Amino acid sequence: CWTIILFLAAHVAGQEPDAAKPNGSSTTNPKASATADVHRLRPQFSTAQLIEKSQVAIQDGLNFLVESQNADGSWGSHDPQIAGLANFGFRTANRGSQDAVRIACTAICAEALLEQPNLTPRQSQALQRAIDRLLGVHKFAYHPGESFNTWGYGYQLAFLVRLEASRFGDSYRQRILPAAQSCVDGLLRFQQHGGGWGYYAGVMRDFESMSFNTAFFGLSLFRGQELGLSVPEGMVLDATRAVQRQRAPDGSFVYSSRHENQGSSILMNLGSGSRTISSALALYEMGLYDRQQLQQAMQVFNNGENYLEQGRKLIQPHSAVHAISGYFFFFGYNYATEVAEILADEIPQPRWDRFAWTMLRTQESDGRWWDTAAADYGDKWGTGFAVMSLQRYLREMSRRGLIGASSAAPGSSGQPGSESVQDSDD
Repeated sequence: CWTIILFLAAHVAGQEPDAAKPNGSSTTNPKASATADVHRLRPQFSTAQLIEKSQVAIQDGLNFLVESQNADGSWGSHDPQIAGLANFGFRTANRGSQDAVRIACTAICAEALLEQPNLTPRQSQALQRAIDRLLGVHKFAYHPGESFNTWGYGYQLAFLVRLEASRFGDSYRQRILPAAQSCVDGLLRFQQHGGGWGYYAGVMRDFESMSFNTAFFGLSLFRGQELGLSVPEGMVLDATRAVQRQRAPDGSFVYSSRHENQGSSILMNLGSGSRTISSALALYEMGLYDRQQLQQAMQVFNNGENYLEQGRKLIQPHSAVHAISGYFFFFGYNYATEVAEILADEIPQPRWDRFAWTMLRTQESDGRWWDTAAADYGDKWGTGFAVMSLQRYLREMSRRGLIGASSAAPGSSGQPGSESVQDSDD
């Protein structure tokens, strides 16, 4: 998210229905929750209990994805889920945006399945259908004004890179390269003059560059180069420079190039955890950050973590304290756990346990996770991000010797439908 997340800027109004309120409340006092923990933000279970519950939560989440997958292998629709809410927003009235957001959502969901070591038969079939959908060469139509077609290119590319590096990579390599190259070409067409990408595509290249999606798209391109993709010279460099310009002295990242000189903006500091951790991850992997800077970014996330809760499930974007929107929630935890895996022993056990507890307490009774009312997308990409966060938790607990290796080890080789199955659908 944004990753999806798609961290698209919805411009919708309305109040959150009672049934959609999170466990506790989405409008809690941040100071109270940070001190008294009246909303149970800190773990309520031991590590052993969190491990057991995480294993169940992952299966419930993956099964929700299986049940909600479209017939063509994709996930999501631009049709709104909440009664009385006008067509969600995201300005997806044009076909290019609709197609791109659906592909981006599909890439996030498919990655959660891809990262699961042992799939049930139905989960494996869902992954196969998603892979077939994402191996297509997509050219998303551009609609003047607000068009989200860059999200489709960026997230599709990220998934294809992961797929190539996975246990299934050899089976798909010949199909991965042309599909991934079309994503590179699409991102090049809409790279802005400042070096990055905005929420919306713009052929005039005069839109602002957002820190978080510029970092994510730039990282996907960087990883794509290692696949042998033809990435034009300077494309990744321009993106990294755009991200670096948005770094504040305290290690946080501003919202976009529009805020580069606004050190006191409310969009910085305590509200910057998700975009900071995702931007830092990209710079670190590309060799532009050291471990100390990565640790600093994790501290920024930790300092502002409770504030992320304020925007979860609010209908109006940027209406929470520090202008945080719901779509930053699972997006941020997805990248925070990825950074935590890199830092390994430098991350204390209580930090990991809180990652797991946050995912567990925000899961819905039907297995899904959602943090923003994004038409028929928010609960799909929210589930993908949350599942991947818990998968990293289990991998780290396995590395620390707290669970058996078979619970978190990589799966077998071969195509999705041919892997060994240890779980059942019954």
